[in-house]
Amino acid sequence: MIGKAAIALLLLFSISSSHAETADQLCTAGGYYSGAKDNFLSSLAAHILNQRNQLSTPACGALWREAVQVGEHFSKTGKPRPSDERVISEAGNFSRKVYDAITKSSGL
Repeated sequence: MIGKAAIALLLLFSISSSHAETADQLCTAGGYYSGAKDNFLSSLAAHILNQRNQLSTPACGALWREAVQVGEHFSKTGKPRPSDERVISEAGNFSRKVYDAITKSSGL
């Protein structure tokens, strides 16, 4: 039952908020969470990008790869580098929007 509810929430979020983030922001956030091994947020960003036909663009690939390195570094050390600020900020904004949407949709 929880699995079906989670899928419904994901679909609701991806449809209603698919243009809330720019492709660059989604590529950055998805890459960061991929590097941090957060499959939920990484897969959600990839799903939205795929719906928008942006996931396989060279620009998105470059941003994703850069952000993977940031996510890997931060998840291992717990310390951001000064150059990581933009990536971490965009990843945090995406996470907040996702969890806010889930909370509102579930009535919590």
